[in-house]
Amino acid sequence: MPCSPLALLLLAAPLPAGELPYSVPAQPWPEALGKHRARVRVEGPAEAVRLHLPWRRRDLHPEAKRILIVDAATGKTLRNVAAVHLEREFGDLVFQPETAPGDYFVYYLPYTVQGNWGWYGGDYLKPEDTADPAWRQTALADPARLPEAQPVEIQARTEFSRFDPMEVIATAAETQALLAAHPEPFLLFAEDRRYPIRMTQDLPLRWIQRGPGGALQGEAERDEHYAFQVGVFAARQRLEDLKVTFTYLRGPATLPARALTCFNSTPAACRRCGWASCSRATPGPASIAVKSR
Repeated sequence: MPCSPLALLLLAAPLPAGELPYSVPAQPWPEALGKHRARVRVEGPAEAVRLHLPWRRRDLHPEAKRILIVDAATGKTLRNVAAVHLEREFGDLVFQPETAPGDYFVYYLPYTVQGNWGWYGGDYLKPEDTADPAWRQTALADPARLPEAQPVEIQARTEFSRFDPMEVIATAAETQALLAAHPEPFLLFAEDRRYPIRMTQDLPLRWIQRGPGGALQGEAERDEHYAFQVGVFAARQRLEDLKVTFTYLRGPATLPARALTCFNSTPAACRRCGWASCSRATPGPASIAVKSR
């Protein structure tokens, strides 16, 4: 299946309505709380509030990991917290705020910190029920009637720990909408070298918002080996083999196809999830062919 040259034009754009921004605080919080959190806002006093948090997590089984909610004003960890529904796309929680109005931090990946270097022997913390039984029963009786806490942003502890943009999953509904709009058996996504393709079982939200194809633009220094990526999504047909071919790059000067090199064209996870990625180091764009058998 021959494809036209792929490219990606990187431009600043406002967030789509309803999408949370991602950021890193000026100072990292204690490591034992985990490396990821959401900041939420409670506007008024209440015995319980509900929270719908679209965290878009790439990790599996969020219901098997502890959730800690900390009052930003006092640093106190709340005890009256209960989960209504937890899945990878979002989490629904209820909690009893102690400062209102006020901000709260929801830590959803706390883990055991290892004090020395070497092999890591810890794990994510398991769920722990600290809520008062009477409060829990009342709060969970009808969560929809509760006042709503508003998610403000998703934060990573450090720049190195950030999930965005390439590890923020698209929802199942968003993926289905993409497939409905693009009937091709394989969809190609060109990606800048600044954003390594890391997920092999989910599409990143970034690709849903941008769509397949498009233009790739980058700047390279003289004699630099310029790297970029092309992700291949086997949307409707199982991908058994991936073959990359190059054409001449024509412009003010001509770059022969032999000057372009593909570093990795192995569909490592295609048999399991219909997904493969190919990253290549080249001085410019190229066309690629995808072959199934």
